[in-house]
Amino acid sequence: MSKNLQRRVARLAFVQHLYGLVCQENYDTMSLDNIIQTHTIVDIDDDNFHTTDKKMDKELYITLRKSYHEHCIKLHDDIKHHLLQHNKFDENAIVQDMLLYVILVAGCLEIAYHHNINQQIIINDYIEICKSFFAQKQPSLVNAFLDEWGKIF
Repeated sequence: MSKNLQRRVARLAFVQHLYGLVCQENYDTMSLDNIIQTHTIVDIDDDNFHTTDKKMDKELYITLRKSYHEHCIKLHDDIKHHLLQHNKFDENAIVQDMLLYVILVAGCLEIAYHHNINQQIIINDYIEICKSFFAQKQPSLVNAFLDEWGKIF
């Protein structure tokens, strides 16, 4: 399996991990500010992370989880600021669909803090992940948002 495909599998696993954290909370009635204040990861331990899945880039997956843990509050604040700055992105619609929001968070994290990978590869992978769950509107939004986000970095 190619390195690019292994990275895509790692990105999907990271999105699933973040979404699992979201599902542990009752975010249906929360604003983005409440989500930012309560969203943290406490189970980062790469020594205890084991996988028999040779199809996943384990190093990228662990790096994403550690980066998120280190930067989650600033990342969520920056995403909110970006949403509010660009009126074309509806904050309420994105927050109402937490899977879409998680995909955006994962993509933004990687673009902001992982400059060793081409931004277009990152964006394309998150678009493909989004297509696995949504129809045309959401992947287009992910493309537009991450492309705008990438211009900042």
